Amino acid sequence: MGKSRPVSVAAMTLCLILGGETARAGEAPLQAGDNRFLAEAKTVSIDAKTTTWRARGQVSFPLAAEIRMKLQAAGLTVVEDEPGDLVLAVDYREERRGQYRVDLHGTEIIADIDLAHPRQGSLLHLTIRASSRPDAGSRPYLDAVEQFEANPYFYFLGEIVKDRIASQTDLSGTLIAALERMPEQGRTADDSSLMLPSETLHVTWARYDIIQELGRLKDPRAIPVLTRLLGHEDWRVRRVSAEALGAIGSRSARTAIEQASRLDRHREVREAATASLARMP
Repeated sequence: MGKSRPVSVAAMTLCLILGGETARAGEAPLQAGDNRFLAEAKTVSIDAKTTTWRARGQVSFPLAAEIRMKLQAAGLTVVEDEPGDLVLAVDYREERRGQYRVDLHGTEIIADIDLAHPRQGSLLHLTIRASSRPDAGSRPYLDAVEQFEANPYFYFLGEIVKDRIASQTDLSGTLIAALERMPEQGRTADDSSLMLPSETLHVTWARYDIIQELGRLKDPRAIPVLTRLLGHEDWRVRRVSAEALGAIGSRSARTAIEQASRLDRHREVREAATASLARMP
């Protein structure tokens, strides 16, 4: 669990399915009257199906329990013995991939997650993928699971579902708010008070991944928090923040990036900031 992981977009593969031409990625557009139905929704039930290529056909990852914890930590009421007002359906699959040695194979995890209302249909659809990396060594399965757990769309699944129900916040807005809640200057004994209980594991990798995803989304609303993270004590956070700001391409962050390109104490951060400046208009 303590193994170092290089920060790379390849470490987290994400596919979002569009709910309609006017919707943000992964979200179905709301029609007139939808807000009333969502406001009346008080409970969520989980319909989780799992399959695996591994021996005995049993998934080692406690998927349903972890999803339940994420939803409850976000303040949602999860029911188990009766249909909920909303249904979170999860199709989780573990598929065998490349062979590391005679008795060891890689794993790709694919999870289709759909939040649905019985009358309004699908409200949110995510497809999350995570695969064992070539340098996973003797633990390719655990490597894939850790990447899946750190994926921002799974890591913050409770917040994503809650925001979709309570305020119809878009995915990007939820991720920005989640990143702003995460500790900015390292980790101390008090850091857990800033996060939901379900977010205290894999916090380091989740922070890297959410920053990279915000860069991919190119949402200018992320510029303030990404600019602040250029001062983070973890040089990897500073590096991915500089890269994300370069991907967004906003001139409002140019001064901070220029400063990082000249003054940051770590070479990789300076190089990332210089490359980001070259990408900006």
